[in-house]
Amino acid sequence: MTDEETDSEIEKYQKKIDAGAHFIMTQPIYELAPLERFLSRAGKPPIPMLLGCIPLHSGRHAEYLHNEVPGITIPDEIRTRMKAAGEHSHEEGLKIAQELLAEAQNLVEGVYLMPSYRRYDIVAELTKTLRAKYPKK
Repeated sequence: MTDEETDSEIEKYQKKIDAGAHFIMTQPIYELAPLERFLSRAGKPPIPMLLGCIPLHSGRHAEYLHNEVPGITIPDEIRTRMKAAGEHSHEEGLKIAQELLAEAQNLVEGVYLMPSYRRYDIVAELTKTLRAKYPKK
């Protein structure tokens, strides 16, 4: 995300807050650097921010999201990991999601998980893992 794009996003974000939004939802993300840049420029949100996460289930899925879905960027490293995982890509996708969410826990107040292609099983498995790892306080 360029500085100009970040400024545009901050402007939209501020309009939502001014309009009375109760929380902010990010696009699905696969790396934290753009979010960290946004927060360093915008400051800590006065309302909860929820991170969007679509767990990946194959190398093809990662390529599709990266190349065909506007607003979603998947770093080369993640796409390479998914492709290399082959028949174990389901497990690799869960591992990638867990790593991202662990790194993001001090940046956001929560997460929303989105299944793709009716892959509710992946979201259910990730939810179960996250609940065990991060019990309610």
